[in-house]
Amino acid sequence: MANWKMNLSVAESRKLANAIARSCASHGKSLASQRSVQVVLLPSFTALDAVARIASRAKLFAVGAQDCFWEERGAFTGEESIRALQELGATFVLIGHSERRQLQNESNEAIRKKVEFVSHTKTVTPVLCIGESHAQKVSGKRKSILQQQLLSAFKGLLQKPLSREIVIAYEPIWAIGTGVSATASDCATIYAYLRGLLENAWGTDAVNRYCRIIYGGSVSEANIADFVARGVSDGALIGGASLTAPGFCAIVKRVTDSL
Repeated sequence: MANWKMNLSVAESRKLANAIARSCASHGKSLASQRSVQVVLLPSFTALDAVARIASRAKLFAVGAQDCFWEERGAFTGEESIRALQELGATFVLIGHSERRQLQNESNEAIRKKVEFVSHTKTVTPVLCIGESHAQKVSGKRKSILQQQLLSAFKGLLQKPLSREIVIAYEPIWAIGTGVSATASDCATIYAYLRGLLENAWGTDAVNRYCRIIYGGSVSEANIADFVARGVSDGALIGGASLTAPGFCAIVKRVTDSL
């Protein structure tokens, strides 16, 4: 998943999406035929329509939104509804990214409302972002913080059978944009812990079928293969490295080749 954040204009987003389509297709194996690999681009709201049109033609990647609101319509200035995002072609939506938790003071309750609302749709997959700060990690609060973020977000769904896809993006805040990536061995313990929490609620079979846990935080071509090849992560949420076609497609190719 390529999270472009607020880095590109509409014209720049269109140019990059076209370049990614050409670059990925040139690898010799069409991603459309690689059922084990899925590519998702997350442009800004203003560029979503333009990128979705390219995705529809290229058939190499899906598109998603970087956020949404928990109501279908109403007096919510500056927000975007899932219905509007669906019309533009979004099939994924980020919820609870650390930058929104920090910069927009997004609370666990707001995130819960968004996850629950999106979960009622059939065509949009929620991508819940969770992660701890460096201070929380070194103080020994890492697991308790992640547990709180995960279980509070799914509070309204835990007592019901899981019957639709969900994605959890584990993004340690101390690794986002710092160039300091968590290691696969370090994350293996965390992933096992998160999966255990989910299995306690929904059962192993449902979690294996419907849940994917991906890694985000200074992802690069050099470190992603270790995550995927060792079975630690189901994929990656990529920030800065997704802002050039060669860089992003090199990561996609490394993942594809490692499977």
